[in-house]
Amino acid sequence: MHYKRLTNIVLCIALLWLASCNETNAPAEVNNPIALKFNLAADSNYQYIIDSKLQLQPEVNGNVLSITQKLKLVASCHVDNINRHGHNIHINYDRIIMSSDNGVNTKEYDSEDTTNHDPIFIPVGTLVNKPYNIMVSPAGDAVTVNELDTLNIVNDSSMRKLVLQCLNIYPSQAVKIGDSWRKTIHASTGFIHILSTNTYKLTSIDDNTIAHVEVTSVISPEDTSQSMAFKGVQNGEFAVDIKTGLIISGKLTQQLSGKIKLLNKVNDVSANAELVIFGSKKQSSLK
Repeated sequence: MHYKRLTNIVLCIALLWLASCNETNAPAEVNNPIALKFNLAADSNYQYIIDSKLQLQPEVNGNVLSITQKLKLVASCHVDNINRHGHNIHINYDRIIMSSDNGVNTKEYDSEDTTNHDPIFIPVGTLVNKPYNIMVSPAGDAVTVNELDTLNIVNDSSMRKLVLQCLNIYPSQAVKIGDSWRKTIHASTGFIHILSTNTYKLTSIDDNTIAHVEVTSVISPEDTSQSMAFKGVQNGEFAVDIKTGLIISGKLTQQLSGKIKLLNKVNDVSANAELVIFGSKKQSSLK
């Protein structure tokens, strides 16, 4: 009886030892490099929804004020063709929603609200359903089609800069988990134009289909000669479809400090900003 019980104990120990050996000797997961690039399919349609929120706390005459600006941009893009320069993209702003609140007055705008005739939003309304074309390289660098000879970066408006933040994130070569790459881009936070030096890091891959990319950034003024000159840091992450390069979801947060002109005086101001991005494939054509 004791012999049989001892034999069972020895057998259990042996099985546990074999199991631990199997775990120890199991092959490590292969970390192969992936080609993470802008690769939307030709003659296909996609949509980006970009939500931006900027909170400013300027100090005026010893008092700290609170100003909040929100912008929601629904942008569609159609891939017209692919050539040696990259992807020729047809972009349209389907809808623009924005608001501004200074603690006393609130102004709101929705491009689908035809009853709002506030003249302050007329320039914004002219951007809706006025498509333009850009050429996007596999690395996400964008140029306007009529500027291909000089390869000028598209940075002529806050809206376009928001769109570019959904495109210009890709490395110039294949990367594996743990690899980092850097890009400096012209970006926009509300009405603030900034220069963002971004360090991207591939942190994980889900089912060989979704890449998770971490972002850390140093923000500096785009133009130091302007009265609004902001600097600070940015952190965030993207979930990217490996096959197409489409940002499925992303979130960036910023902590900024700088100066702003209010009441004919340049005042110190701190700011926090958040940018949320969702991308998806569409069925309808933009043409």
